[in-house]
Parts: sequence; C-alpha cells; structure tokens
Amino acid sequence: MNCRHLRARAEDIPELVDLFLSRYDVQIAGEAMEVLMNYSWPGNVDDLKNAVEQGVSLCDSNRIELKDLPARVLRTVAMGTRRHKFSPRPKGKAE
Repeated sequence: MNCRHLRARAEDIPELVDLFLSRYDVQIAGEAMEVLMNYSWPGNVDDLKNAVEQGVSLCDSNRIELKDLPARVLRTVAMGTRRHKFSPRPKGKAE
C-alpha cells in the first residue's frame, strides 16, 4: 500500500489504529481518530504507526486525546477541512 492508497482509504485508518493499540492498554478518543483519518499520511502506514505510538507515550491516562497527537498532524489538519467523520463500530452484543 503506498501513501496515495492510505490517503484515499481513510476508512481503513481506524482498523489500523486499533491494530497498533492492541499491544497497549490504551484507547483513542473519537475526535483524535477523526484527525488521524483526515491527515494525508505522506509517510504512509509507518507514519501512522509512529503517530499512534507517540500518542501512547504522551497520553496521561489510558486514552489518546488530541493533545497527544504529533503537532505536525494537528497543524496540517487544522489548515484544511475535515472530509472524513469517525463513527465507532458497535461492539457485538451479548446474547
């Protein structure tokens, strides 16, 4: 997958972020996920992974907030419009 593909497939970003976070006992705020979905990711998947890991290292609790994301991601997204909205997937219901 090259950078053009990750940028064009923003709907895959939540799944990738969940994969990266599966190693930690950390979640991500919906607003932070939405910012990640709207960034262009010039470094592709490795760049996304590094941003998530930075969020893990900077978060004060077990949840990544906007303030924990890299400044370059926040700056770039703040300059443009948000094209993608994040809607958490419902968890499976217990039967």
